Amino acid sequence: MLYCGDYSMIILNGKLLYRDHKSKRSTEIKYSPNKSGYLYEIEIGVNDINFKDKENNSLNHISSPNQSFNSKLYCDKNTRSIVWKINNTIKWRYPEISSNNGDLQDKKYILLCNKYYQKCLYAANRIGSNVRYADYSKTLKNFKWYFEIINKKSYLKSAINDDICLIVDNDKIITGKCSENIDKARISYNEPKNYIEYFNSSNKQYKCISGIDDRNNRNSPQYLTLANCNKKDEKMIWEIKTPN
Repeated sequence: MLYCGDYSMIILNGKLLYRDHKSKRSTEIKYSPNKSGYLYEIEIGVNDINFKDKENNSLNHISSPNQSFNSKLYCDKNTRSIVWKINNTIKWRYPEISSNNGDLQDKKYILLCNKYYQKCLYAANRIGSNVRYADYSKTLKNFKWYFEIINKKSYLKSAINDDICLIVDNDKIITGKCSENIDKARISYNEPKNYIEYFNSSNKQYKCISGIDDRNNRNSPQYLTLANCNKKDEKMIWEIKTPN
């Protein structure tokens, strides 16, 4: 069994089941498009996941061309799903999650660079740290981000860890666990205007992430704030660039 709190995945009587502990319902997972059989175990390798019967025969085998010791099957509590991931790429998930184009795709890492400061968005390694801007270094994952659309909601995630998001907590722009801060992590990119927008689910309003640039604020040289969106203010203009 893979226990995830209010849901789990279990092999029972040769079937693979997804159990919703809240609704107390079980759903059979169709792990193989072509075969049926008595499932006995799931084997995770450095580049594959193998669904096997009692005789050690493969009922379904999914592989990746790349090997990684980070290959793992885990609970994605942010989406209440079970995920097999290798090299930061999701190869199998149940239940599947709707995204912009309906497919699960490899991450596309980006830089978000401020037009006014000529510096890029930076996430510290420690949860709860202020997100800030800094001079870009291609050797650091801290500058790399990707947007993920989950159930039509946008989240800005860090390349440091899949469960680290940019969140807004009491008007502070910090890093937080995505799975624990669903409402605080509603961050999207307004492509026509080059805004990074935060959606406040309490008042249903958008605000923009901006530099501070205030002589009376000691955090001004690096840290960020929320402001009413204004296309004339270059401190809230963020351009997407490709990491080199």
